[in-house]
Formats: sequence, C-alpha cells, structure tokens
Amino acid sequence: MKRVYKHKTTRFLDLVAPFYGLLLKIAGDSHARFREKCLNLANLTNNQRVLDIGCGTGELLMTITRRLKSNRIFGIDVSPNMIEIARQKTLLEDYGQVRLILGNCCSLPYKANCFDVVFSNIMFHHLDVEEKLQTVKETYRILKPGGNYISAEFGSRARIWLQKRFAHGEWTLDPAHFEQAGFKLLYQELSRAIWRKKIFFRVARKDEENEGEN
Repeated sequence: MKRVYKHKTTRFLDLVAPFYGLLLKIAGDSHARFREKCLNLANLTNNQRVLDIGCGTGELLMTITRRLKSNRIFGIDVSPNMIEIARQKTLLEDYGQVRLILGNCCSLPYKANCFDVVFSNIMFHHLDVEEKLQTVKETYRILKPGGNYISAEFGSRARIWLQKRFAHGEWTLDPAHFEQAGFKLLYQELSRAIWRKKIFFRVARKDEENEGEN
C-alpha cells in the first residue's frame, strides 16, 4: 500500500477545508485583489510552466488558469481534502488541465529546472524554521534559471509569544532565506491585503549565473 504523506498540519487543514470557501467569502473582494496582485507580480505568459505550492482549495490556480488557458499549470498541497476540493473546482469549471497532487513542500516531487514560475501564498506560517528554509531551497531547485518565485506570506515580524508560536519563529518567512537558497530578491512590499492582515509580497529570481553554485 502506498504511503500517504502527512504533515503535522494535515489533520487541521483537512478539518477546515470544507469551510475555507466561507472564509474567502468573509474576506470579500480583498482576496480577489490579493490573487490579482500575485499574478500581476508574476507577469505570466501563455507558454510558461507554473506551480502553486500549498495550493489549498485552488483559488489562485483557478485565477491563473482563467488568465492563461494553459495545460502547464500544477498545484501541490499537504491536505487530501484541500486537493479534492480543488480537483472538484477544476472539473466543475472544465479546467481539467490543472494537475493536482498531494505532497511535501520540503521535498517537491518535481525535476530540477522544470518550472518558469512558482507561487506560494499564506502557507509558511504552518512550517517550522527548518521547513521554511528547505521549502525555499526546493523552490529554487525546481525553478528554471531565470525563473521567478512569487511569495505572499504573513508579515511583519512576530513580536509577542503567541505570534511567534503561530509563525513558528520570528517571521513567517525570513528574508534571509531567499539569499541562503541562492535567490536574488527583486521586489518586496509589506501591505495590508486579506483579513486586514499585513502581507509581504516578494518576487525572487533564480539567476542563470548562480545555477552552477547551488
């Protein structure tokens, strides 16, 4: 029997998956604007191969697919229930070309240098410090030289014990992780986005000249 990967947050995410759509409705137009900002930062074109890490119920994937009409769009998540809801959405909207799998962001099941653009959004607060860095390193590995990583994660710095506990460290994603993984950080903005929370929007590039060094 094939072993099913589970993370310590899998059970929690499976439980909230049926209600995630309600949370997005509560967020209202702010979540749609959030998704559009992520896509605008990516500057996507139709011939690109795109991955959403921690794709959840597939909201960003659906937005990407509506814009690109491509069969080169992928999503991965640690929650079987989240993946199943995303799969139902793709079938309902006739987006069968989206390829969804259950998997581990710390050990992405993709070959090196195979994606043009990788997204992650509102995911890193589920990871501990080591997992955060490993995920950024894995993202670097699977990106093609010259490819971009679009990150949108909770910020800013955690200040009280409860915030640090929630973020599994000082930040949901430490800016130093990009440099440690080999990325060049091209853009960074801290702004309020969804649920009135501050979000760090970042664009990081895998430079061609750095490929041989990592």
